[in-house]
Amino acid sequence: MTQRKARRVILQLLFQYDIHPDSTFEDSLELFPPEFLKGIDLSFVRECIDGLLEKLDVIDEIINRHAVGWRVERMGVVDRNIIRFSVYETLLECRVPVSISVNEAVELAKLFGDEKSRSFVNGVLSKIFKEEGLISSEQ
Repeated sequence: MTQRKARRVILQLLFQYDIHPDSTFEDSLELFPPEFLKGIDLSFVRECIDGLLEKLDVIDEIINRHAVGWRVERMGVVDRNIIRFSVYETLLECRVPVSISVNEAVELAKLFGDEKSRSFVNGVLSKIFKEEGLISSEQ
């Protein structure tokens, strides 16, 4: 559960940075109730946030290359940040298997997105990972 909870925090921090790019990590963490952050490895969260923000141009280029008919800047803030994190943790960090990353992304979309987010996120990520050769066309 702590990895899932960490992903929630990461998504919310990415949302915060997307809306307020000058936010600091510490200032953004203050938006969470202390009890919510209990048991979460904040060094892992910070490592993910810093790594993703450092590679944001590369991530957005990957997404734009595969998301036919969509540009990252046109996507909803929640959807784009879920997709960004999944691409980061799967393609660039190779830390998480595709199936787990997509499943977690869909769960985040259900929780934070609108009624279309789940299928949009799943569709974009499936296309990216198929075209990058990480999953077969039959899946």
